[in-house]
Amino acid sequence: MHDAVYLTKSRYTAGLQCLRRLWLNVREAGVWETPESGSTEDVGLEIGRMAHLLFPGGVLVQEKPWEHAAAVARTGTLMADRSVPAIFEAAFEHSGVRVRVDVLERLPRGYWGMRETKSSGEVKDHHYDDVAVQLHVLRNTGVRLSSVEILHVNKAYVRGQKGISWPRFFRRVEVKTETRKRLDGIEIRLKQQLACLSRTQAPKIEPDGHCHAPYSCEHWDRCTASKPADWVFHMPNLNAARRTELKALGVESISSIRRIFVCHRANRSSAM
Repeated sequence: MHDAVYLTKSRYTAGLQCLRRLWLNVREAGVWETPESGSTEDVGLEIGRMAHLLFPGGVLVQEKPWEHAAAVARTGTLMADRSVPAIFEAAFEHSGVRVRVDVLERLPRGYWGMRETKSSGEVKDHHYDDVAVQLHVLRNTGVRLSSVEILHVNKAYVRGQKGISWPRFFRRVEVKTETRKRLDGIEIRLKQQLACLSRTQAPKIEPDGHCHAPYSCEHWDRCTASKPADWVFHMPNLNAARRTELKALGVESISSIRRIFVCHRANRSSAM
């Protein structure tokens, strides 16, 4: 079995979008895994570090992703130390799924709060899936969670003359109820994704609208290399239902639509 057959929260969300994307990201990993300076992902990492300022006294688990076992052990040590109010990049693993929690906040009576940081100005629907896979792992490793929050940038915040007020820069939104809904069927989805990663070849999935939602896929050019220059996907105002109809007819190019239409009319006329 391939030594990379495990899931993370980013791999899980990639797999929800497209199993082919998941397979290519993991089994044929390339330069897209390292964010460039100034990229959206890089900005997200910086926003995450700024969120640490909301939890004074918090301790960072410094082990790298490839040191996951050591990171899990370090997390356990910090959780046992009651003097540590919060843990940054807390590491957990359950049934082939590895997660690093942005912030694990210690709460009264042995409970914890899970905090996911986003650089967006609002909570988006796909954020719940990101948080749900972490909730799934933490629950199955015995972490008692009483609160699950997404911290995102407060679009209404205006910097004052005294500098940035980080508690006002971020909005903290409780999402435990919404996230729980994404747990339905999650074990099945995780097993499907792990099975996909165990394959020796990438699954054959046709490129379509899913390639751009919720993220633009890194492999778009590769997956569409064999498509004609006038591929019907690029046809203005052509919705998904119409694309499906054309696909069923074997139509991939815009130029062939008229030919199919004429043949269809001719067949109808001859049948009358």
